[in-house]
Amino acid sequence: MMMPFVRLIAIYIIVVLAVFAFFKRDALMALIGGPEAEVVMAAEPAAPAPVAEPVMALPTPEPVFAPADAAVSRPTDPQDMETRLGEARQAFWGGDAVTAEFLYKGLSNDFPNDITVKGELGNLYYNSGRMSEAATQFHAVGLLSLEAGNTGQTMAMIGVLQSIAPDLAADLRAQADQQN
Repeated sequence: MMMPFVRLIAIYIIVVLAVFAFFKRDALMALIGGPEAEVVMAAEPAAPAPVAEPVMALPTPEPVFAPADAAVSRPTDPQDMETRLGEARQAFWGGDAVTAEFLYKGLSNDFPNDITVKGELGNLYYNSGRMSEAATQFHAVGLLSLEAGNTGQTMAMIGVLQSIAPDLAADLRAQADQQN
């Protein structure tokens, strides 16, 4: 009776380690193969920049913000979400955490029930060492997964949360137990 539970825990541990290894692959490759194992991405050679004549700086106008009570339009086209998600991923993979966070937060606001967006924002926070924010996102993924009936993903989130926010892991486990 205990064996399936132990096997399930072992699978979750392997999945968590695989995700961690994926995001830390450059550091792991440097450990395994030495410094020459660093992954280098090929880039197109940059065209020489044209030499510009000095230009007088013009005064910049004050930014204009929408009124606080104005309705914010939210994209509903899934293709738009996929395009924006691709841009956020590209920024994240390119090492631009600030831009990636901005893009993921916009997606999270526009698509608040999308598990992928919340999970990837959690991964960004996790890899940036912002564990409490990562835990909040992973907890939200667990709740959305539970709502969708995906107990496997809920259990995976409990496993991840156990190491960074045991209180949120306990909360998610209690909600999962209530649903079953």
